Amino acid sequence: MTSRDAPTYERQEKEADSDVAPGVYRFGTNRVNWYVVEAEGELIVIDAGLPNHWEQLLDGLDGLGYSLENIAALVLTHGHGDHIGFANQLQQTANVPVLVHTADVALVEGDGEENMIELVRNLWRPAVIRLLIEFSRSGGTPSPLPSVGSFGTGTDLELPVELQVIHVPGHSTGSCALYLPDRNVLFCGDALATVDLKTGTTRGPQIMSMFNNNTEQAFESLDQLESLGEVTLLPGHGEPWRGEMEEAIHRARSK
Repeated sequence: MTSRDAPTYERQEKEADSDVAPGVYRFGTNRVNWYVVEAEGELIVIDAGLPNHWEQLLDGLDGLGYSLENIAALVLTHGHGDHIGFANQLQQTANVPVLVHTADVALVEGDGEENMIELVRNLWRPAVIRLLIEFSRSGGTPSPLPSVGSFGTGTDLELPVELQVIHVPGHSTGSCALYLPDRNVLFCGDALATVDLKTGTTRGPQIMSMFNNNTEQAFESLDQLESLGEVTLLPGHGEPWRGEMEEAIHRARSK
């Protein structure tokens, strides 16, 4: 079973989607996603969206009956700015540990650079202009973190819920997918998306069309995900997708 592909995005903002999977909640906007996972009375935040999503976090926690003190960790799929948005504020306000793959520590701490070539080349596209407007209205460039925790390849993170790290470099050097085996959920970060940020169209699972450090390597890294079976795929950009990972990867490689 797969989700139906819609033609384009119309809405800019949305509330959290309850139960995108059991105990998993989706926040952000139609272009930039982040997630909250419930686990034994504690929460794990997956990615941190854009800086002004902080208020959405506070409102979302209140709606779920939690507070900042219930957050055990923020785990980043990678270190790009649209994933570390409110990470600094969460770390400073509630002393929440922030974790990222060792290869992306420099990005999170402000010592690395993102690949902006495709963005510059496509500034004439309406969808790219809308994306930049959203980034600007949502707080612009996030504050780097003074320090960040890190994990290596093949790690199972010691958190209130089992979260398996699958290193999928290409979008960034330290890009990772995070697998929640007890719920068959894959937070794929930007290893896969379900919207093309360059055109605004949705065509199911696909490789990111912009911001890749190495697109060829990003395609090669999909091999690491192919054997996961049926999942709820939760990307950093675009709507959730449900189905077999073999099909998701076939779609991505066919586009």
